Amino acid sequence: MCLFLRLIAMQEESSCDVLELRVRELEAIIKLHDLSSKAPINFHSLNKDGLIVNINQNELDLLGYTREEIVDKLNILDILSPESRVVFTYNFPKFKIQGFANHLELDLIKKNQQILPVVINSIALYDPMGCFTHSISIVIENTRCRETQTRSTESREEFQQLFRNMPSGFAVHEMITDDKGIPIDYRFIEINPAFEKLTGYSRNDIIGKRVLEIMPQIEYSWIERCGLVALTGTPIEFENYEESLNKYYQVYAYQPKAGHFATIFSDITDRKLMEISLQKSEDKYRQLFEFLPVGITISDLKGNILSGNKEAERLLKLSVKDQSTRTLDDSRWKIIRRDGSAMPSEEVPGMMALKQMKRIENVELGIIDEEENKTWLNVTAAPLPDKDGVIVAYLNINEEVEREKRLSEYSDQLKEANTMKDQFLSIIAHDLKNPFNSIMGFSDLLVNNLDDYDHEKVRRFISIIDQSAKHTLELLDNLLVWTRSQLGGLSFTPSAINLVDIILENVNLVISQASQKGIQIVVKPVPDIFIQADKNMINTIVRNLLTNAIKFTPLNGMVVVSVNEDPNHIELSIKDSGVGIKPENLEKLFKIDNKFTCVGTANENGTGLGLILCKEFIEKHGGTIKVDSTFGIGSDFTVLFPKDHIIEIV
Repeated sequence: MCLFLRLIAMQEESSCDVLELRVRELEAIIKLHDLSSKAPINFHSLNKDGLIVNINQNELDLLGYTREEIVDKLNILDILSPESRVVFTYNFPKFKIQGFANHLELDLIKKNQQILPVVINSIALYDPMGCFTHSISIVIENTRCRETQTRSTESREEFQQLFRNMPSGFAVHEMITDDKGIPIDYRFIEINPAFEKLTGYSRNDIIGKRVLEIMPQIEYSWIERCGLVALTGTPIEFENYEESLNKYYQVYAYQPKAGHFATIFSDITDRKLMEISLQKSEDKYRQLFEFLPVGITISDLKGNILSGNKEAERLLKLSVKDQSTRTLDDSRWKIIRRDGSAMPSEEVPGMMALKQMKRIENVELGIIDEEENKTWLNVTAAPLPDKDGVIVAYLNINEEVEREKRLSEYSDQLKEANTMKDQFLSIIAHDLKNPFNSIMGFSDLLVNNLDDYDHEKVRRFISIIDQSAKHTLELLDNLLVWTRSQLGGLSFTPSAINLVDIILENVNLVISQASQKGIQIVVKPVPDIFIQADKNMINTIVRNLLTNAIKFTPLNGMVVVSVNEDPNHIELSIKDSGVGIKPENLEKLFKIDNKFTCVGTANENGTGLGLILCKEFIEKHGGTIKVDSTFGIGSDFTVLFPKDHIIEIV
């Protein structure tokens, strides 16, 4: 409880002796967070950005929030009135340097939007390098200030104890001026033990004495600088090298009262020597960096490119100056994956390394320059040692990519050839054999038992033999055409043909097949359309699509054939009221390496080869084929011939 009273004591007066206000090392002396939940006062802690990282139950009750609603969720600015936000924003940077804030009057906004006037006293905590980490604050309702002032008197000695134990050097001085008010010297009023330790001067040697008595070699610029603080009240922060002590100090000076200045300083000699050493190392390795045979770029935490070497300029085809106007995921980069698709920003190695703060290795990507030239790179990115950016390394892999591309093409060709062979053998061994088995089986039954069968059974057997023979003929025809196509023996000889005549001819060929199932074929009337195309191929396309539609349409169904024309396409549609195709099977159509067949509604067999032929012949004419199908309702196969590829005959 006494520790909270130390903070509350800062409420007494904003101009109290600064020796009692320097308590930034409170965390090193006590575990304040452990006590905060038990203390009957209002307590919270902020990080360096003002985010509320701790708060006790008293203050939660006062504001009306739960811990889950506020801790690591709200910034202190979120619960301040607009006027108080301005005050806080102005004072917070100074507080980080000064180390304490005394009697800061603010208006908090409760969860129910009521205004709560408060007085806040805060101390700052720092890491071993002297960097601000977070604050500890006591929040007092304005109506309780008098009670706080009474308590502050009791805690004066405790503040003195904290002051004596702080590790930063602290001193208060009285400025001495000439008769014109120009600073010429200053006198030591008070110092703490850390001052003695950091400078080597004892309290007895300097208290009450002038600086020129103690350090006659001191530069006048130092006195002049501190004089401005003492006389104007403008605080300053700077680094200072004291030649007599051969030490570097980080110094903050401010005016505790008119004509006086106080200094808070830390020994940064080790850090400065390290910086000097690092500068020498940087100069030493800069030349090595420039001439590495690996492209290197360095970015900050936002992905802004800061620097790069000559190899990076060559690989990215962009000067370092131009690179510095971009981020690692800038939209002006044209970055693609190995498959040629655009690489999204979240997959860019440098951005991944930034987001995950870990090494991302061996990502292969392509960079396309303004002239559409492509450079393939193997990229590795890793956070910088101090985690304030990333370093990205590029290796040229153009030759490797080209080699793999050729191997992939050879592999695809070999795979396609093997698939063709397997499919060919499968058709011969299975699809061609089955109908012959049917023909031979039923013909054998007729030969041996003709006298025993009635007329109806003989008719049924002959009908089965007829269907099997027709299926075999259709299969052989498609097989021979497909084989010639694959072997390059099928010529493409376009000529002027009437598409409507082709449709009617093929409808007449399949009309008997449709009649056997009671299927009506409707050809929507359309004027003659003459196109420049290969007649045999167009015949094959139309015949196969009609046969398929009849095969998968149930008894008494309907097949509708239509031709439409727009400014860009000639569209042939063959729509049936058949069984339809399940969505998962649609993508299996037209693929030789993914054989997909179904039995027709009258148990007709198929190989899937007809649709493959259709697709190949349509593509030879620059067209496309698409399928709209609903399982159980029917399918619509639509062929689109582009007019800019197929010359329309007037």
